[in-house]
Amino acid sequence: VSDGTTDVVVSDGADGVDGADGLTPEIGTNNHWIIGGVDTGIVAGGQNGDSAYEEWLAAGNSGSEQDFLDALVGPAGQDGADGTSVTVTDNGNGTITVSDGTNDVIVSNGADGEDGVDGTSVTVTDNGNGTVTVSDGTTDVVVSDGADGVDGADGLTPEIGTNNHWIIGGVDTGIVAGGQNGDSA
Repeated sequence: VSDGTTDVVVSDGADGVDGADGLTPEIGTNNHWIIGGVDTGIVAGGQNGDSAYEEWLAAGNSGSEQDFLDALVGPAGQDGADGTSVTVTDNGNGTITVSDGTNDVIVSNGADGEDGVDGTSVTVTDNGNGTVTVSDGTTDVVVSDGADGVDGADGLTPEIGTNNHWIIGGVDTGIVAGGQNGDSA
């Protein structure tokens, strides 16, 4: 270093001794900062702020909390663009192709799953009174005869036409109604 007249040489000195560890602040049960066991009287946290509803009122709005909540809903958005149609093609080799015209995805059959657990055997007992009991050894279910069904419509009566064909419902079946004549003896 020089003042223009005198030059002074400055060199690094030896490191100083480490200072003592600082005190760790804590928050007391009264929510004050405690440093070195001394209550500083300074609150360790800020005070609770206003709710969003209170801020809305303070901004010059008026109304109930429901009015506030209703005010948070914006207008309906525009309809989105139509989706893209896809085609599914069976490739005949255990795979299918799903395509949107731009991208193709080939889907293969997955591996067979594990066999399921065997079902419970049941016994069926005719109770002799128009009912049967079906039981799996734990639960019994009694099944009764159901009500008679509605009679079916009358069938069509076949006839033999003048051409010797079967006629059913007025339609010539083209089937000959009798056997062929045998040879005479």
